[in-house]
Amino acid sequence: MKQNKTNLGIDLGTSNSALATFSDETSSVLNINQQLSSSTFQEKDSLPSVIYTDPQSSQAIVGHWAKEMAQKQVDRTVSSAKSWLCNSQVDRSAAILPWGSEQADAMLSPIAASTAILRQLSSQYSSDNVVITVPASFDETARRLTTSAAKDAGFEAVTLLEEPLAALYSWISHDKEQWREQVSDGDLILVCDIGGGTSDFSLVAVSDNEGQLNLERISVGRHLLLGGDNMDLALAYRAKWQLEQDNHSIDDWQLASLVYQASKAKETLLSDDTIASVKVGIESRGSNLFASAISVEIQQEWVQQILMDGFFPQCTVEDETTANDNSGLQEFGLQYESDPAITKHLAEFLRSAASNVVSDERLTKLCDSHLQGNFIKPTKVLFNGGVFNSPQLVTRVTSILSTWCAQDVQALSGSSFNHAVAQGAAFYASLKASGEGLRIRSGTAKSFYLGVESGMMAIPGFKQPTKGLCIVPQGTEEGITLRLPKKTFALKAGQSVNFKFYTSRERAGDQLGDVVADAEKQLEDSFTLTASIPKLDESENAAIGQSYPVSLDADIDELGTMNLKMQHTQSEKSWELELDVRRHD
Repeated sequence: MKQNKTNLGIDLGTSNSALATFSDETSSVLNINQQLSSSTFQEKDSLPSVIYTDPQSSQAIVGHWAKEMAQKQVDRTVSSAKSWLCNSQVDRSAAILPWGSEQADAMLSPIAASTAILRQLSSQYSSDNVVITVPASFDETARRLTTSAAKDAGFEAVTLLEEPLAALYSWISHDKEQWREQVSDGDLILVCDIGGGTSDFSLVAVSDNEGQLNLERISVGRHLLLGGDNMDLALAYRAKWQLEQDNHSIDDWQLASLVYQASKAKETLLSDDTIASVKVGIESRGSNLFASAISVEIQQEWVQQILMDGFFPQCTVEDETTANDNSGLQEFGLQYESDPAITKHLAEFLRSAASNVVSDERLTKLCDSHLQGNFIKPTKVLFNGGVFNSPQLVTRVTSILSTWCAQDVQALSGSSFNHAVAQGAAFYASLKASGEGLRIRSGTAKSFYLGVESGMMAIPGFKQPTKGLCIVPQGTEEGITLRLPKKTFALKAGQSVNFKFYTSRERAGDQLGDVVADAEKQLEDSFTLTASIPKLDESENAAIGQSYPVSLDADIDELGTMNLKMQHTQSEKSWELELDVRRHD
């Protein structure tokens, strides 16, 4: 029987999803009923974000059994749907998953896979106040598709919340008063979120306002397809190599089984460094009627060499990540990071965050004491993600941060690593419903710019640079309309035209209407919108490409997504851009 919850938080994770509710000043993790075998169901506190299409019934099975079946039928099992949902290089509405599979009856689109996961949750719980979390670095199309998937799954009223902010809200909700004892005016909190498939970094500044502490998110990192799943795969490949040294041939299906078991071994070995090894076994694939089992010991030494030194190596804050080599071709798929060193990615984020802060006078004043050379120094760190159940990893990262900052960087305590995002989402739902309590100031994570063609005369052999017009400054709050003052533009009508947009995470100082002289060089090429712009009057005999004078409005809705309205300056006519999700957005 479906249960109705007042404030429902959903962590739609790459590897696992979770549910929580918040009422009577307490957050509670909800159990999710799911299939464990062909005939067994059981409630668990998380749902593996895996979908298996049963060939007998063509039914999409979500959760634990689907994850188990991934060891045997990889080509009928969809995982990492969330990562595909934000992959702008594919048609996210096309049935392309499992990637590389030839089982046509098992194929799902990224949005259909996300819908299937959310439907599993909505079949058990409903609410008129649902908050779903997404990575802070999700693009606008991925946010819209997440909302669409939620509504298709049966959730009506949906709000999106960035995962690092959800983790911070969860930490606050565990004790609404004592959290203030761990931070003070002038602190800078690094939210370090290492999930199954992604890593996200954010910085939040703490300031005093008439005796009350305020929290403001000041910088967000890139979307990194790098996380716990990479670690599982690394251990599995090490185990595969060991088995091959013992004259065992390991195929793709056996490797999938090794990855699954390596994940469990990783959790055990990271949680207790006194455990020397964990034994795992897989079926052999000999010619005998009865398959035998082969086993391998996953060593604590491997954890130290591969996970600690490979993913969290000691490095300086100046160290750069290593890019791919110059190979002309590679397999197409998810754009995984080529360098697994998470600590190097963290160093790059702190340098990028410093560039962002110094671009804005207000942020520079707010964070002046934290700026050191070309990077910014956090004073506290909030960890999130199951890998940080390991005291080894917490100690490693805080030690590296303290070395960089030449002072102790303290880890904030009091939050659940596994369920913090869902609990924080539920808490935020309650704040949103009541309109009371502390709200973390965030707004848009980056600035948005519209590419504007230069009006200068043509010169042979010279390409006119595209200017970047700031239409949404970084930090713009949701639910407002921005209008560029005293600016008129020429809009081509009567044809299909392209609008090129750019973004930046390092130009917090740019204000509405500011112009970046050379957008191609100074900004990130983000996405292109295509729209068919009709003439004012279809009966007019104007030539194709006629231009109309327009002003611009940029609406930021409650989902944090953008709509651009072009208002004709000489009539009530206006044109709005429609996002084509089948293109590179």
